[in-house]
Amino acid sequence: MGWFFSIVVHLLAFNLMAAELQPITIHQLNKKIKSTKSKTLVNLWATWCAPCVKEFPIFVELQNTHKNLTVLLVSMDYDSQKEGVKKFLKDQKVNFTTYMKSGNESEFISGFLKEWQGALPVTVLYGPGGKVVKLWQEEIEKKDLQKVLNK
Repeated sequence: MGWFFSIVVHLLAFNLMAAELQPITIHQLNKKIKSTKSKTLVNLWATWCAPCVKEFPIFVELQNTHKNLTVLLVSMDYDSQKEGVKKFLKDQKVNFTTYMKSGNESEFISGFLKEWQGALPVTVLYGPGGKVVKLWQEEIEKKDLQKVLNK
């Protein structure tokens, strides 16, 4: 009986730590970015984007190790891919809220940043209040990101 109880406790604990995937519109995302009092790192990604998948663990690690940094991960996958996104997040051991774009895709792209044309991955570091500090429109290297975060 003891081993069964132990398994149940571990499963419950894992489910409590599982990522929550919430829909987010571009207006909600921009509001969230502007309202933060700390540095905010936003990464737009998709499960079908190989560079996105490759760099994804960097952002999970940052969320878990940099308490003074807000990390917002937004999946650009289609609604029909939601279950695949959830599985990916679980496989990556994401234990914090992540987001999935909601609303018109063209409006989301044009409402994010003027400089961004819609290619993935894209990562933006914002200062408090939403001022752009650094924009990456390519796969990000951990050392490059650390260098900018440590400034």
